[in-house]
Amino acid sequence: MPSRQQVRELLDQGLDYRSIGERLGIPAGQAHLIATGVPADGGDTLPTGDRQRSGAQPAGQALANPPAENPTSKERVRRWIRSRVRADPQLREATARREEKSERFREPDEGGATVVLTREHNRIAAMIKELKTLPGHSTGGSAEQIAQRGELVGSITAMLNRHETIENEHFWPAVRRALPDGDRWADGAAQRQQQEQETLSALGEHAADSEEFDQLVGRLISQSHQHAAYQDHLFLELRRVMSAEELESLGEVLRQVTNQDSSR
Repeated sequence: MPSRQQVRELLDQGLDYRSIGERLGIPAGQAHLIATGVPADGGDTLPTGDRQRSGAQPAGQALANPPAENPTSKERVRRWIRSRVRADPQLREATARREEKSERFREPDEGGATVVLTREHNRIAAMIKELKTLPGHSTGGSAEQIAQRGELVGSITAMLNRHETIENEHFWPAVRRALPDGDRWADGAAQRQQQEQETLSALGEHAADSEEFDQLVGRLISQSHQHAAYQDHLFLELRRVMSAEELESLGEVLRQVTNQDSSR
């Protein structure tokens, strides 16, 4: 612990107690106590004249209380909380109830082609949103957050590959047949898919804690939004041209293939 002489010498140099505390690695209130023998919060109160002679500041909480800090903002605290949840039966039960409630409110596994694909797009969009929310290397993200971004990109890559394979085999051929300009729509989608695949391939060549990775993530997010807007416009055209029965029949095919692929 710093000595009274050290603190007094710094006071003589014109430093205040906060600056002294920062230099010595102690709270400002402790520096005040070492130098004067009087608590900064006014405990063990001295007469005014004695406080002035000792160099003590007027009683108050300004030096006594350290800056407020939210411990749950620290990664190690969040890891500890997660470990406690895993170890505590009641907390695990509460988590299970929350997940069960979430499951009850999921969209039903039914609907026409545009409904089925919109549901898949929403799942991908949720992962993209999570990726966008997590801080990366360029924005001061922690090691854990950066690792999570890398894992998310891997999950998004797998989901997009599966989703686009199903679309290419079953959905886009139907679009080409149903719409007068179906070839234009399908070819435009193929170009967008190619751009996304190039971005995903480039992401696989860079570490998650690199500037290049963060730049490519930004590109992927932008491409994903553009692709979603493109298909939303297409879905309006399909609903205008295809009957409800045709959309339902195509939706059943897409739903079966999607469920089969998910169960592998």
